[in-house]
Amino acid sequence: MDFYIDCGYATMNKYGEELCGDRVQIDNLGDYKTLVLADGMGSGVRANILATMTSKILSTMVSNGAGIDECVEIITETLPVNRDVGLNYCTFTIIHVHKSGAGVIFEFDNPQAIFYHAGECHDLERTRREISGETVYRSEFQLDAGDYIMTMSDGVIFAGPDETMNYNWQRPQVKQFLNSRSQPNMSACVVSAVLGGACMALYADHPKDDTTIAAVKAFLPFSVAVMVGPPLDRSNEQSHIRHFLDFKGCHIVCGGTTSELVAGCMGKELRVTTLSDDPDVPPVSLIEGIDLVTEGALTIAKVAKLSDEYLDPYALEGRKYNKNNGASKMASILFEKASDITFFIGNSVNEAHFGTVADSEMKTKAIEHLCRNLRAMGKEVREIYH
Repeated sequence: MDFYIDCGYATMNKYGEELCGDRVQIDNLGDYKTLVLADGMGSGVRANILATMTSKILSTMVSNGAGIDECVEIITETLPVNRDVGLNYCTFTIIHVHKSGAGVIFEFDNPQAIFYHAGECHDLERTRREISGETVYRSEFQLDAGDYIMTMSDGVIFAGPDETMNYNWQRPQVKQFLNSRSQPNMSACVVSAVLGGACMALYADHPKDDTTIAAVKAFLPFSVAVMVGPPLDRSNEQSHIRHFLDFKGCHIVCGGTTSELVAGCMGKELRVTTLSDDPDVPPVSLIEGIDLVTEGALTIAKVAKLSDEYLDPYALEGRKYNKNNGASKMASILFEKASDITFFIGNSVNEAHFGTVADSEMKTKAIEHLCRNLRAMGKEVREIYH
């Protein structure tokens, strides 16, 4: 069985620093995903340069089939030397996973990764290797649906409000926290942000070190079809809608005219509700057999804005989509559940929207914006125009 491999991370700069000394690089190549978390020595600009170079070099090499020995050798020979201590020092974790869920981890001086399986955190068996005078640990794993691998920089361990190490918050406590807070439907971004929020609270909003959490999670594939707007050629309405309805997976319809056409084609009643807890998001509607029916341009624009927040690694509180409105419901489906998304986009112009904030240009830009961000999340996105 193949899975959708979801990757995400959350990060916090050391208090007072504009740049983070940690860096996460995520690459997709064929059937594999590679995630690298690098932690540069110290903080600020120099640490950021070390981490950026390390993460990019390692991710590119591993994605293209390079062995870990070669990677470590290149890193030790390439990175600039920290003159204060005479070391070109940057710790890293590499997670390389196939869509089957089979993967491997290489760890160099970062805190040991956590394997969340069957609702509980576990330790992976590690093999120690000496490469170019450095100790690197290797682990193999097999992800099932809902499992994840979480790695972190050392800012997570001993997080506390003062300059001393917090011995009440170490790796065992991190595992206990994840055991109590992880949920099967949490995406990699969300579970990373949950732990990041706990660390920020322990630091009393003043992190004493750059702090980053990254996760790789396996989900069963979940296909979504989104229909936005009727076709330009109205003689193609029925075939356009039938193409959408024949799609295997979750169905979302956006727009008042579009939902009327879909309901008519299905021979179902379109029921308008008043369900929206956000005054900026119009209420949803209901069509039997359709998973979600929303207003069009305003709702899509709101979802596009939410996608910016979802991709922001600093948005520790901005990744919760449990509100009772169309934008939040759509974001939950597209960001946290979907593996692949097909947009059925009608090019017909809604004359009622001329000169309003919901005009066709706004809708088109919002859809393009949303599709870019969904691809940045690692989703497979297809656009069909009619």
